[in-house]
Amino acid sequence: MLHSAVRDGENLAQWRPDLSSEEELKLLELWRQVFNLFDKHAEAEGNKAVHLRQVSKWDTAGSESSRRKRNHVGVNPDAKKVEDPFPGMSYEEVRRMFWALFKHDHPDHLLLRFLRHQKWDVAKAHEMMIKSEKWRHETRLEEDIMFNGEQGALNVLKDSNEKHARERAEGFLLQFRKGKNFVHGVDKEGRPIVYIRSRLHRSSEQPVESIERSIVYTFETTRLFMNPPVASALLIFDLTSFGIANMDFFPIKFMIGLFENYYPEAFDHVIIHRAPWIFQGFWKVIRGWISAEANQHIHFTNSVSDLENFIPRQNILKEFGGDDNWEYVYEEARPGENEQLAWTHERDHLLKERMEVIDKVEQLTCEWARGVEDGRDVKEIRDRRDIHIKELRTNYWKLDPMLRARSVYDRWGVIQADGTIVTPVLASRKNQVTVQSKGLRSQDSEDS
Repeated sequence: MLHSAVRDGENLAQWRPDLSSEEELKLLELWRQVFNLFDKHAEAEGNKAVHLRQVSKWDTAGSESSRRKRNHVGVNPDAKKVEDPFPGMSYEEVRRMFWALFKHDHPDHLLLRFLRHQKWDVAKAHEMMIKSEKWRHETRLEEDIMFNGEQGALNVLKDSNEKHARERAEGFLLQFRKGKNFVHGVDKEGRPIVYIRSRLHRSSEQPVESIERSIVYTFETTRLFMNPPVASALLIFDLTSFGIANMDFFPIKFMIGLFENYYPEAFDHVIIHRAPWIFQGFWKVIRGWISAEANQHIHFTNSVSDLENFIPRQNILKEFGGDDNWEYVYEEARPGENEQLAWTHERDHLLKERMEVIDKVEQLTCEWARGVEDGRDVKEIRDRRDIHIKELRTNYWKLDPMLRARSVYDRWGVIQADGTIVTPVLASRKNQVTVQSKGLRSQDSEDS
């Protein structure tokens, strides 16, 4: 099978979001609110504000022209102050929790997802970010779900005699052993494709907690497939041979909640493929849980020609009438594959390096905002900032095996140690060239 490799481009500036001047101000205002939260915790500890002293507070300070800009885009400096969402947490704890959101992502791209989802309302975008941070912290997403992964579930089955813990672990592994959901291939825009095969689901086969955990685990793993400029995925609900026994409203409602609250703009399109007539009644209920805007991204397909509107035929699975003869075969966790999770000294050293780079990114973000307020050309500042953001991406992939248990995608060689994602090429040469310019590279071109 032909493959492409998704890799970092040499020039991160080419991935810089294309923003209007108003959108740039909105993005910078969201950064200001983030820094304001940091500084509240710094001041609570008796320290001086670290960030906002470096840049206008976007209130009565700054030039008359900058105040006019803020009023034009709807930034309200007199908006009601919200209570501290993280009482009792230190400045460094709040700051580390915020930056843990990004992993290998370009931070501006992630902030823009929240802004777009909230129709550029900065206050609502910031509120949503905080809600996402709190949810990730409370669910111990990094410290438990991703750190333990599939191997952790196997360890429970091996070492625990507690019935409910064993049922949760068995149910978690069942999702992957059966291939209920998986990531494979890319669409016409180079977005990873997530498949959910509904016919394989029976609600009685596993506890609810196992379903929740596996869905979050899959969504979070899918993020690793999104390298700029790719910032979203394509989701396919495969309803082939779907029957009443497969219907379960809970996981559907749970996923909708994740989309709406914690993973904004994560899926550009959602495809419901081969829905039988019996699904119509269920859909009337499900549709009521989905916002009108989200409904615009949902598409019903029945044939391979329908799917070709989104996916090149070469990348459509053969079971759907396409040319990709790949089949899902789960590979169990291997002994010793997660030994780097115990490398705490190396991890702490890399985390220290990461925070040093973050210091520079924050400093340059303040300089960028100050330059925009003063009406100066900020290209040189943003270029320097992008260099450090690239350093953060490189740092993350060094840290990754010390933070995240290996997944089936690591064992398959799809996710490689440096963050390269090996995925099927697009069907036409024209599309290949288009995506190559965005950061995809054809393995054929390497081998020729």
